[in-house]
Amino acid sequence: MGTAGPIRLAKELLTANNHSGQFILFNSDIICEYPVHDMLEFHNNHGGEITMMITSVEDPSKYGVVLSDEDGRVQKFIEKPKDFIGNMVNAGLYIFNLSAIDRIEMRPHFLERELFPKLADEGLIYSMNLTKFWMDIGQPKDFLIGSKYYL
Repeated sequence: MGTAGPIRLAKELLTANNHSGQFILFNSDIICEYPVHDMLEFHNNHGGEITMMITSVEDPSKYGVVLSDEDGRVQKFIEKPKDFIGNMVNAGLYIFNLSAIDRIEMRPHFLERELFPKLADEGLIYSMNLTKFWMDIGQPKDFLIGSKYYL
């Protein structure tokens, strides 16, 4: 179902007794210092549908590059660009308003290629800079290195 389809499938679970109108989503292939309270405060103040944590990396070609204005409003989201356009990338930590679930079709659907670019075009996704420890641990070698760094 892609990276977004499972969110749509879980709509009932995410919305049941959810008084905040929000949910938090973390990619499972990263480790970092999770600034949840700061993210929630930022999210509740900007009025968009999604907050995406971003971080700087040396090689952005294997990530989704995020171009944002000074207020954090995402201007453009480009998944795995071939040419260098910036080094601020999607860090895999998000806060969603429940309303964003209805933007995901019940089919294989992708956050990075469909939902995020669309919300960027509509001015409804914001980014927040992660200035603390972050590492992609999606490969076994990186998992071992990242675990050592984190500890």
